Amino acid sequence: MFVALQFLAPENAEAFRILQRRVRLIARLIGAKRISLTGIMPGVIKKDGILKLPDTRPIVQRAVSSAVARVRDAHFNAPPPILVIGGAGHIGLPITKALLESGAEVHVIDPREGERTLPAQLHGRPVLVLDCSRAGVLGTYVDQMWPGMVVLNEVFPRTPRTVVEQLSEKGIPCWHLSGLTGSIFPPLPHGYENAVPCCASHAVEEHPEVVLTRLNPEIDALATCEPEAA
Repeated sequence: MFVALQFLAPENAEAFRILQRRVRLIARLIGAKRISLTGIMPGVIKKDGILKLPDTRPIVQRAVSSAVARVRDAHFNAPPPILVIGGAGHIGLPITKALLESGAEVHVIDPREGERTLPAQLHGRPVLVLDCSRAGVLGTYVDQMWPGMVVLNEVFPRTPRTVVEQLSEKGIPCWHLSGLTGSIFPPLPHGYENAVPCCASHAVEEHPEVVLTRLNPEIDALATCEPEAA
């Protein structure tokens, strides 16, 4: 993630292009049929255009929809409003569209568009907060959050411990979507443990099994979010 953010800097633009050309050459030399990247890299590279990457946003959207359903069923007695942080971005836009099509009450806030205040009409209500923005953004909203909220993080890397502790102090459960159920070699660290990254997957069914990690199980007895038995 650090490397990706560094390549967002204008002074590193040429180095970023060189890196992409080298990745493309390596793929050609080893006969790779597909290049998959994780984190924010697909969205970043889409703007540059040197590497041709498959559009995995439908896969991410399906994974997030499955994660939303599981967290919603674990914490809410009725469908809550969903506040999507980063809902106007490369990943957030199709996720927001799918949630609206499912009939959910959806509110979007995107810091890149200057939106720094949580919607007043939601204050005090049970709310599912879906973070699909970028690393560090969720922490800027914690002071405005209230008990009755539940956070589901789609961002890589997972929510920093300091932010999780702040959420715990408010009694707010925090989940991290690690990815799809499966294995990858070599295993990936820092939030992808025991899962296949959604944006690096080749295909997925309509309602995929996802790996959810509870980041603050200490605030109540619910320490896992397992799908209900058939």
